[in-house]
Amino acid sequence: MGNPTGPAIRVGVNKGKTYYWCSCGLSKSQPFCDNSHKEDAQNRKPLSYTALSDRFISFCACKKTQLPPICDKSHNRDCLTNNSSNCDVISKDSKVSSLNKTLI
Repeated sequence: MGNPTGPAIRVGVNKGKTYYWCSCGLSKSQPFCDNSHKEDAQNRKPLSYTALSDRFISFCACKKTQLPPICDKSHNRDCLTNNSSNCDVISKDSKVSSLNKTLI
């Protein structure tokens, strides 16, 4: 699955499944928690998200969203002011259901 980075990561989610979004930014499995927050000096914890339907969700990876865990394009403010080239949504290749990790 790799470890895509960017302001948002588009992931296929499955109805009824709960996902744990990394809120600290330390996870190497973005956008999901891999328990790296245990090293977080600010004591941030993962946020749970339960999918209401099978669909694709753009999870925030920049951690600036006002609607966590969903990307609200807050990163665009940085793109406009900094002319950043890293301002596109990144798609994961596979559905999250293939993720064989414990996310909390």
